[in-house]
Amino acid sequence: MAHDILGDGLREWDSPLYSEALQQFEALGAHAATLLVGIGPAIGQCHFEIQPDLEERFAAYPSAITKRGGKMFLDLKGVARTQLEKGGVSLAHTE
Repeated sequence: MAHDILGDGLREWDSPLYSEALQQFEALGAHAATLLVGIGPAIGQCHFEIQPDLEERFAAYPSAITKRGGKMFLDLKGVARTQLEKGGVSLAHTE
């Protein structure tokens, strides 16, 4: 059984960090579809206001961006879930 902790700042959230980690797990014999993934604490979309330049960086995750009151907010956990799902991880195995 492989265990890993990915620590990342905002700069890495729009990078292939999770897909690279999944490739490393698969190289060790794991299968993305059977991995159990826990997404740790992150600032919630209700409070994480972003500027227009970040909207462009996260364009691949339109469901993670909410606009309200003339402001934009980003769901970091939503970005992580999307990356993991694209890598073959079942959302049912993601917390």
